[in-house]
Amino acid sequence: MEWTLNALGPLDPAAQRLLALAAEAGYPPFETLSPAQARKAYAASWSVMQTPGGDVASVVDQHIAGPGGALTLRVYRGQGTDATAPLPCLLFLHGGGWVIGNLESHDRLCRRLANGAGVCVVAVDYRLAPEHPFPAALDDAAHARFVQAPGIGQPFVTQRVMGDGHHQRRRDAC
Repeated sequence: MEWTLNALGPLDPAAQRLLALAAEAGYPPFETLSPAQARKAYAASWSVMQTPGGDVASVVDQHIAGPGGALTLRVYRGQGTDATAPLPCLLFLHGGGWVIGNLESHDRLCRRLANGAGVCVVAVDYRLAPEHPFPAALDDAAHARFVQAPGIGQPFVTQRVMGDGHHQRRRDAC
């Protein structure tokens, strides 16, 4: 099957090549896989699809009480930032349609964001569907606003929290 269009019009030639390579390698489309199979296939693509993220000043996993139990937040501080200075915070939600993806799938991107912007990036490991039906992931993302609360282990400038995400999660983060 050759994909040349999406709902918005022609696909970028690089995206067309990527889909063609996946088809040639025998990878079935994600929509034909079970969630577990799609997660496994997605994880296998990380080293091929992503450039290295680089070293950051620090990466710390923090755990807070979430609406469905413990919620893990991965906190990145960009290279060259003062370890004791409050930083603007970028709240990041990974892509994957609420079904695939996790902190590891977007680790490299979060490192690049932290270094490039000189901020603290807080990535949210929200619960995935279908095991956790809607609105569980969105509830987790909304609850992550408590990154401003004491006890997270990192100083933030609470008046300077931004939202970002991968694909639709950018809108959801904001």
